Amino acid sequence: MSTNHLRNQAGGNPAQGPHPDVANPTPSPAAGEDFPDRPEESVAERPQDQPDLDAFAERMGTDQLEGRSAARLGVDDDKRDWRAPVSTALGGLATGARSLGERLKGVSERLVSDDDADLDLGDLRERVGKVRTVMVTTADERGTLSSRPMTVQYVTDSGDVHFVVDRDADWVSPSMDAVNVAFVDGSSTWVSVAGRGVLDNDNQLLDDLWNPLLDSYFPEGRANAVVLRVLADRWEYWTAPNKLNQLVEIAKTRVSDDRPDLGDSGTVET
Repeated sequence: MSTNHLRNQAGGNPAQGPHPDVANPTPSPAAGEDFPDRPEESVAERPQDQPDLDAFAERMGTDQLEGRSAARLGVDDDKRDWRAPVSTALGGLATGARSLGERLKGVSERLVSDDDADLDLGDLRERVGKVRTVMVTTADERGTLSSRPMTVQYVTDSGDVHFVVDRDADWVSPSMDAVNVAFVDGSSTWVSVAGRGVLDNDNQLLDDLWNPLLDSYFPEGRANAVVLRVLADRWEYWTAPNKLNQLVEIAKTRVSDDRPDLGDSGTVET
């Protein structure tokens, strides 16, 4: 029987035995001897899963301490310590963070305006001068507070706020001991005006405050229209920097111990 068609592979030709490439060249151990590839140390003496940090540091070229790093760690120059590059890297990060914090502090000082410091009544009136719709809060007959949106008609130099209201509205009375007017100028200024309300029947004042927009609120004429004057006792305010300043202040707290400057507040007695 011809065997020419058989490939040279393990067990390919039983008559010739296994091919030399796949034959096992390892001899059997002699009597009383261990296998020839026995490790020099036992597994108990040197666990195989324990990393050799010194060898790793040597391969990475970080096994020598130099200059101040060695002195800081208290290690001799000829003693290897893989912690040195880590300490150096952390020191660099800390220095960079402090530098970035100082830069952000300088930027915020240039961006944040001093206009919010010690605002007076004129400053506040200018800030809310374009705010037309406010919330007016009064106490009802049960003693609870209720609010409704109202259109500001005029703010006097002394801080009083004027409205045109319907004298027959359920929340309107000739004398209101506690009234609050809340202004919001976008997202940068909040003003609370606390005072008391009185109805003013002066027709000349009503004529001065009247405008075409009020015709839609009083389609039957001015018979029920009356001026509500909120006589202010105090203006309280809260301010916030613009969005860019807020972002800079928040970022500054990430890299420094400074508290963010996110606004100011105060009270102006009238």
